[in-house]
Amino acid sequence: MRRQELEEYDYQPLFWIAESFHEGMRVVADIGGSVGIKFYAFSKYTRFPESVLWRVIDVPAAVPLGRELARKNNAEERLLFSDRLSDADGCDVMLCLGSLQFLPQTLAQLVGSLEQRPAQIVVNTTPIHETRSFFTLHSMGTAICPYRVSNRNAFLEDMAKLGYRVRHSWLNPNKDMTLPFHDGFDVQHFSGFCFERRDTSTWQ
Repeated sequence: MRRQELEEYDYQPLFWIAESFHEGMRVVADIGGSVGIKFYAFSKYTRFPESVLWRVIDVPAAVPLGRELARKNNAEERLLFSDRLSDADGCDVMLCLGSLQFLPQTLAQLVGSLEQRPAQIVVNTTPIHETRSFFTLHSMGTAICPYRVSNRNAFLEDMAKLGYRVRHSWLNPNKDMTLPFHDGFDVQHFSGFCFERRDTSTWQ
């Protein structure tokens, strides 16, 4: 399956998930991870410790498909599936790789709802606007859905209020968004971030 291979914008998240494992983190919550596509793609290029538990959280329709694929790949003990965002509670690492724009809540609202918040959060391929926060519509081919674009400063400030700081940030130069007939709303480059909870910081 092509989507189980690395894309050019996957290398920063791959680096940070590998770094997370190196630092002893083992429980991953993959928000919007479909049938586990990043679990399969990343595991080809970095060593997953035997004790890693990777939980994909996605829409109900994806859960049985993901479980069946995991069974076929003998990965069902390490690759789990859920349709409840609350099952991210207690994870060490949260991945939001191209999913935040489709969620009904912001990243800060999602993380703030958890009793045990992740030590590290990796965000990628996310539309971040320099001055505006707004919703538009996104066509997925079979459906049209609401699509969130976040203002950069507000996005970072909301995470800082929860005790997170940016460990690294980057741009996805080949991912963009053009909004016809509305000047000033285009996003020239999608963004990525690695957030670290301050009380678990391993760097200065």
